[in-house]
Amino acid sequence: MKGLKIFSLWLVPCFVLANTGEELTALARQAVNQQAYTRAETYYQQALNLYAQQADSQAQQIEVLLQLAVLAYQQGQYTQATPLLKQGLTLCETTISDTDNCLSILHNLGAAYQAQDDFSAAEPFYSRLLSAQEARYGVQSVELVSTLSALAVLYYQQGRYPEARTAYQHAIQLQIKQGDTRALLPLLEALAELQFTRFHDLNAAKTLYEQILLLRDSQQGSLELADVLNLLGLIHFQQADYSRAELFYQRALALREKLLGAEHPDVAVSLNNLAKLYMMQANYIQAKPLYERAIQILEKQAIPNNPILRKVQENLALLITQINKK
Repeated sequence: MKGLKIFSLWLVPCFVLANTGEELTALARQAVNQQAYTRAETYYQQALNLYAQQADSQAQQIEVLLQLAVLAYQQGQYTQATPLLKQGLTLCETTISDTDNCLSILHNLGAAYQAQDDFSAAEPFYSRLLSAQEARYGVQSVELVSTLSALAVLYYQQGRYPEARTAYQHAIQLQIKQGDTRALLPLLEALAELQFTRFHDLNAAKTLYEQILLLRDSQQGSLELADVLNLLGLIHFQQADYSRAELFYQRALALREKLLGAEHPDVAVSLNNLAKLYMMQANYIQAKPLYERAIQILEKQAIPNNPILRKVQENLALLITQINKK
């Protein structure tokens, strides 16, 4: 979930006397850097009171209200952040409303309500932000990506999967034009998971995971790469493309053994997947030792009522039944 946009905090000299809003704001930021949040809040409140007495200080008040809200949000005080942001938004609506701070206030109101699971309250702020960004940057700007992603997550949380898919697809289209693969990966992964688990569209999910694999292949020592290989194996397995499934499962197993060690429970999961593939092809001789090794690994974890262990044991029992029928 997207959090509040945090402005960079910088160290400033400590003033002996703070007589201006700028000095108080500087002291507040220094206190934040020192994790002295109560002191920071006091300085920000004093600065806000000073600015409120000055003419043409709306921009400064908006900045301080935003920082107070960020401070509250960082401490999990979402209900305290919301009125501060609303106060800032009211000021934005009486001045130029497309400044960076005003756009951030819209984002942060969406995030604050989203953090409280008040999705219906969050959506209008994200939608207003998206419209403001389109007007300011253009409808093809990469600046829209973070807002589209936030909306996609919000739709997903509400079970509005088609809208989430559309938002992710739009964000991906814009991000591809930017050419930043690091920012593209989480969008592709979110959309692939959505296509696979919610729409059960194996072909669409496979295409996306193949794109992710190309991007992840440069990370040869990555656990994320092992996860993608495992998912591609599962998709090919469900499509009864067993030869391709075997290749992906074997690569996932080898990488997990290398990165996690031979006794890790994720290795047991890969062993179970590969054994199940062999059992489906009636290749019982290859399947049985893989199930047995997976059980041995999981039993060492000593997790009470381990559902994964129970499932592997059931798979092995079914395999033995099949062998006895021969």
